[in-house]
Parts: sequence; C-alpha cells; structure tokens
Amino acid sequence: MTTLKDFQDDFLVIFDLDGTLIDSSKQIEFCMNKIREDFGFGKLNSVEYLRLIGQPVEFLISDLNLTKENVNVVVARFRSLLKEMITKQGVDCFAKVVEAFQTLEELRVKTAVATTKPTDLAIFSISSSSLKNFDIHIQGTDNFDPKPSPIVIQKILMEIKPKFALMVGDRIEDIQAGVRAGINAIGIASGAHGHEDLRIAGAVATFSDFASFNQLLDADPKGFMEYFRR
Repeated sequence: MTTLKDFQDDFLVIFDLDGTLIDSSKQIEFCMNKIREDFGFGKLNSVEYLRLIGQPVEFLISDLNLTKENVNVVVARFRSLLKEMITKQGVDCFAKVVEAFQTLEELRVKTAVATTKPTDLAIFSISSSSLKNFDIHIQGTDNFDPKPSPIVIQKILMEIKPKFALMVGDRIEDIQAGVRAGINAIGIASGAHGHEDLRIAGAVATFSDFASFNQLLDADPKGFMEYFRR
C-alpha cells in the first residue's frame, strides 16, 4: 500500500514566480509606466501588462522602436526602480501560497523557483516576501534563453537531482518549459492564459488560482503527488 512516506525526500516542485507565487503586476506596471513616461513614451494599461508579465522584461517595451543600447538603459532603470519599491513595500504572495509551502515542507518535498527574472532580483523578491523563511532553490534566467526553453528548469534539476519533479506556472511558456525538460507541469489559470491554453501546452492539470491548487494539496497530498508520475 502506497503511503505518503513513499513520496517524500526525492520529490521537487518547481514554481514560476511572477503571476504564480507573487502578485507583482501592480509594482511592475507602476515602475515600467514611470520609466516609459520618463523617456517620453506612452503608458501600457493593466490588461497589456497582464498579458506580458512573466516574459522577459524587454517584452514590456517591445512596442517601442529602441536601439539595443537604449533597451539596456530602460531595463536597468526599471529594475533599479522596482528594487526601490520592493524595499519600501515588500512583495505580496497570492492567497494560500505560504500555506502550500508549509504543507510541502511538512511532506519533506523540496521546492524551487524557475523564473525569467535574473537570479539576483528573484532572490531579492522572495526575500522580501512571506516566503523568505522557506528553503527554496532559486534559479533565474541569466544570459541564456528564457522559457519556453527548458534551460532554467534543467539547471535546477542538475543541481538538486530529484527522482521526481513537477513544474507549476501560470503561462504556457512555463508548461512548455516543463514538458521540454522532461517533467510534468500544472497550470494556474489566473493570468493571461486560461485552462484550455495551459492544457494544450501540455499541463496534466489546471487550477483556477493558487488557492484551489493548495486546497487539493492540503486535502489530498497523496493524490496531488501522483501528478509527479510521468
């Protein structure tokens, strides 16, 4: 008979960051619109940011005809302003995120973050949130292709070497990256991509939000952990 002990120690859940664990859209929107205004460009609205957040930061200014040098200047200014805001305000997690990490910790399931953010900014964001006291392996996208490339996930897998791993994210790029890395993926359909989009991308399951994801994890951890089986 299978018990929870059979699922412990060698299992890893890899999470996307923005839009999955942390609710960073308002901070990103404010900072990028401030930078766009400073450089004489128009703002984007909340719907446009929701569509773009989770992709490389350059996508937030892809509508502008900028040289590579100017793109680098804008990105650097944006990240500096975002860090200032995070320092003052902290970072909000979505509902039930902390509870899910507590449950996984109790089950001795390892956790990691695979994000399009640079690693240093990802570490700073998590350390400024309610997740700061958890043992989370954090891997950002540093000078290599972003998701849907599997590289950011592969780096985590090579470092931790779990027997079983699972990717959780809110965008089709998260799901595709997990599949390409050879692991199952679960979609959180609370952002730009809905249930159908995430399932078409390869998700083995989708949830309307993180709270519903945590509800299953909390109520039936053994059932949830079957999603690792590929």
